[in-house]
Amino acid sequence: SSRSMKMDTLQSTSNLHVSAAPLDTDAVIEAYNVSKRRVIFVDFNGTIVMKEPTGKYHKREMLGTVGNKPPQETIKALSKLCADERNVVYVVSGDT
Repeated sequence: SSRSMKMDTLQSTSNLHVSAAPLDTDAVIEAYNVSKRRVIFVDFNGTIVMKEPTGKYHKREMLGTVGNKPPQETIKALSKLCADERNVVYVVSGDT
């Protein structure tokens, strides 16, 4: 049945072990410098601003973002990335 097939898939993927090598920052910088076009995705809550506990606010619209503002250095870095015509920068959030 379809249900048992889904369970088999879940069971087989639950034993999956993934390992990753440390990021080669020199390679990233080199690739960035030689790229003609770049797309950059940056997470908002937990990366640009410190993540706040979900129970802190009662209204869903304010969930996790009202109290914290990005540090000035972060605003400057994002502004610099956005000023480069080769970059397309997206700030994303999985909270809403």
